[in-house]
Amino acid sequence: MRGGRRWLALMLLAVAVLALAGLVVLPLLDLGRDSALRARRAGETLARLEATAARRAGLEKELEQLRKAAPIAGLFLAAGSEGQGSAALQDLVKQAVGGAGATLVTMQTLPSVADTGFRRVALKVLLTADTPALQALLYTLESARPVVVVQNLYVRARSGQARGPSADRLLEVNLEIVGFQRAGAD
Repeated sequence: MRGGRRWLALMLLAVAVLALAGLVVLPLLDLGRDSALRARRAGETLARLEATAARRAGLEKELEQLRKAAPIAGLFLAAGSEGQGSAALQDLVKQAVGGAGATLVTMQTLPSVADTGFRRVALKVLLTADTPALQALLYTLESARPVVVVQNLYVRARSGQARGPSADRLLEVNLEIVGFQRAGAD
């Protein structure tokens, strides 16, 4: 009987060891596998983030180039100060008037107006032109780069001219032309 008790004690000991292994060791092994899986995933995430961080400087440089080359760059007067902006706008207007076949009478610089992100530079222009020249001038100004806006356009026929369908009638044209300059361009 003693041998039977030993076997029973050994069996109980084996069951206790297996139960201990099942209740303690196996969950610890599963926990280790889960930790290893999380560590591997964290390592992959870290590698992706490091790769993104490494590309950051290049991406920032590319973004700066895109900002410089953006279509908006050609919309503003390229001058630095208010006076330079006005001079650039005057040159643009003189070229447009001459190219359209109109005659510039006077050009007056109007006070500039600071707005959010830009400054409006304006000119008051008096010129004479026939109808085709006026149309060509307005088209040139409309499609100009940098962008200009025609405001307060007044057109009237010059007095004392021959009337009739075949007569090229000169028109007196009074208009304000506004160009835009980036803020802080001083």
